[in-house]
Amino acid sequence: MLMLSQFRNETVFETAMALSKRSPSPVGSGEKRELSDIFLPGNFDVICGKGKSCFNHQGNKNFRKIVGVYLEGYAEASSKLEKSAIVTAIIQTIRTQSPEGGFIKRELTTGLWSEVGDHLAREKVGQTIRDALHLKYRSSTKAKKKRRLAEQAKASANMTHISSTHFEVINL
Repeated sequence: MLMLSQFRNETVFETAMALSKRSPSPVGSGEKRELSDIFLPGNFDVICGKGKSCFNHQGNKNFRKIVGVYLEGYAEASSKLEKSAIVTAIIQTIRTQSPEGGFIKRELTTGLWSEVGDHLAREKVGQTIRDALHLKYRSSTKAKKKRRLAEQAKASANMTHISSTHFEVINL
């Protein structure tokens, strides 16, 4: 099993480049690979989905720790190539630690688990990085929530101002 500690003496970019050159996933960019009927998500499987059960799954917690290892290097990356190599390294690390699964999703119609393709895995990694670096990215969930709350507060303040102005006009 590949461990990140093997690369302590290398820079994050060198590590990412080394991992990104490993063999590609058995799942193509847009494809899904159905897993066996008895498959259950393990401690290194990342569940792609919404809600607390996905967020609190041990594999997703481990995933966020792995992303945290690469976060500083990603933030300091000066080119799209460097960032892409880091995203690829994170995906390869997850898939190496969980050869039976990796990035998985439960099919609503059948209830069976399938491994998602590279495209969805890259989206999952990208969103996690943006959320972790929410001060730097406007597309992070936290940044969007902060903007939405600010807009609601502003709209509420405007309504209060309009109401008080209207009240003053009526009382004249």
